[in-house]
Amino acid sequence: MCKIGAIILAAGQSKRMGEPKLFLPFQDTPIIHYPIEMAVQHKLEPIVVVGGKYYDQLIRRIKTFLSLFIIDIQ
Repeated sequence: MCKIGAIILAAGQSKRMGEPKLFLPFQDTPIIHYPIEMAVQHKLEPIVVVGGKYYDQLIRRIKTFLSLFIIDIQ
């Protein structure tokens, strides 16, 4: 069987928005949770989340998910 993973890009600077868009709630859940939940639900491995300017906040918000590789490109 072929192994398929996911790369989730979460390194934007949110210049126009003024705050990290991925942390804003959508239906009471931070937006960044949706692509991670989909990848977990479909049993994709590995799941790699690429963070940047808001890397520390990203770690705090997604630490409940297991088996993630989180990369800081800053």
